[in-house]
Amino acid sequence: MKASELRELGADELLGRLGELRGRLFQLRTEFHTDEEPDTSEKSKLRKEIARILTIIRENEIKT
Repeated sequence: MKASELRELGADELLGRLGELRGRLFQLRTEFHTDEEPDTSEKSKLRKEIARILTIIRENEIKT
């Protein structure tokens, strides 16, 4: 998702999305260690999306 799309979401939706992404990142890490062949670019994409969400959450905290 783009940052502009994430800014339209509420705090609860952002936290829910953050939990989903962190769970998927954990699954990817275990796939790497069990010698399965996951999409290697997905790991960096997930980390960037998590950072975007955390940034927007912080922006919202500063506004209030």
